[in-house]
Amino acid sequence: MDRSESTTTRLEHLQPSVVVIVLRLLGALLFLDTVYAFVVLGFFGLNNFHDWHSSYVLVLLLSHTVKYGIITTLVVRLFAVWAGHSYYLDGHHLIERVGLINITETTYELSQVKSIVMNQSWIARRFNYGTIKLSFAGASKEKVTLRDVNNPSVYKQYFDEHLQVQGWVR
Repeated sequence: MDRSESTTTRLEHLQPSVVVIVLRLLGALLFLDTVYAFVVLGFFGLNNFHDWHSSYVLVLLLSHTVKYGIITTLVVRLFAVWAGHSYYLDGHHLIERVGLINITETTYELSQVKSIVMNQSWIARRFNYGTIKLSFAGASKEKVTLRDVNNPSVYKQYFDEHLQVQGWVR
């Protein structure tokens, strides 16, 4: 390691998995389209069609407008939650940034990590993402949950190495 590498710290972004946002969006769209289909089928089943032109078009227009508004709101909200919460590793610190416009940044000292738990569901193992829960020692006894992180086993190993350096017994 040369002198320039030892004096500069590397900032590493713990990237949330894109698979998670795609699966959540697809699930939400499937659910909303199913509800929309039941509304339209219910309208057809409950309405006699002697004078159907005006009421049919109005109900479909209103229900489609409501569906579009819900989908747009849901997509924006899911993306904002996904993009507005990030973590960075900076040497011996974990930096948490929350927000897209008003950013709140919290720094955690990795020397204070007391325990590490990694959770992966079946689908998370399949797409190689997961959740890491860190407990910190000290007066505050804070807990940090890194949700939907790509390659969680790599970061768990990184945090485990910090535990071994600090001498914590698990």
